[in-house]
Order: sequence, then structure tokens, then C-alpha cells
Amino acid sequence: MLTLKYTLEKQDFITQSLFSLSRSEVNRKAWNRARIRVPVVYVILGILMYFATDIKIALVFIIVAVLWYFYSPVFLRNRYSKHYDKTIEEKLSNRFGKEVTVAFNNELLETKDYLGESKLKTSAIETIFEIESHILIRFETGESLIIPKRGIKVEDLVISLKDLAKELKIEYVEEFDWKWEKYS
Repeated sequence: MLTLKYTLEKQDFITQSLFSLSRSEVNRKAWNRARIRVPVVYVILGILMYFATDIKIALVFIIVAVLWYFYSPVFLRNRYSKHYDKTIEEKLSNRFGKEVTVAFNNELLETKDYLGESKLKTSAIETIFEIESHILIRFETGESLIIPKRGIKVEDLVISLKDLAKELKIEYVEEFDWKWEKYS
């Protein structure tokens, strides 16, 4: 049985939330629709302004459309980062700096923190993600177990989790180059 002890900080929750958001197909489609719909509306308004009034106003609408198309990913990325930062601070600040203990065996994943203890069936694990700074274990319910790599023996954990993934016939996804800045 492999046992880990670590603490979770605000940035761990933010990283997990933004990673999950970046992997969501629903959110990706919504971002793409917003990125295209707003400029299309401005271009249509620009064309209408061109025929109705003045070319200068039409050019302003066209310029806004182009700027929105190219800068909306930066805007949305910053907006989501700030949103999660505030939400996590408000909702989860009582969990920052508290010790978490996780024990792995073939049948169960046992967690213990200041709230209590839980036993989760390993068969409920859907996917295991490894990014540069964290290991995130996603369950069928959509929830994730966050394991920051700082201060733990990562090599032993990775070997155990890869073996578990093979045994359970689930994906072990390595995304060492994942950065929130690449998404949206």
C-alpha cells in the first residue's frame, strides 16, 4: 500500500479547476462560438452602417470585429482565471494548508483530511492525468483528487498509478506541457 501526505494550497485548486475547464468539450465549443459570433454581428452591423450612414462608422465596427476575434481568447482566459481565483478563495479557503493523507491499494483509495475520511473504489476512477505540477485522478462522478507533486516521491506514485491504470484498463494521460495560457 502506498501512502501519501501533503497539503493543498489555493493554486492547487485553481490548477485543477482550469485543467478540467480546458479539457471540457462543452466549454471549448462555447468559447469558439463566442469567438466567432461576436465578430460576425459586428461585421453585419458594419455592413449595415456602410450602406446606411458612413464608412467611418462601418470601419469602426469591422475593426472591433477583428480585435474581438484575436483578443477574445486572452480576455476569456483572464476572466476565467480571475473567476476561479475568487470562487476558490471564497468557497475553499478553509481547506488551504490542511494536511491530506491518501492511501492507495488495489481495491480502494482512502483519503483523510480535516473533514474526515472517505473510501473510494478504484474501479470508479475514470482517468488519471499527470501534468507538470500535479497528478489529477478523475472519477466517474466528475470529481477529481488533486495530488501536488511538490514534497512527495513522484516516481513511486507514478509507477503505482500507471500499474493501476493498466489493471483498471483506464487512460493514464501525460500532459507535461499543459499550461492554462494555451487554452481558450
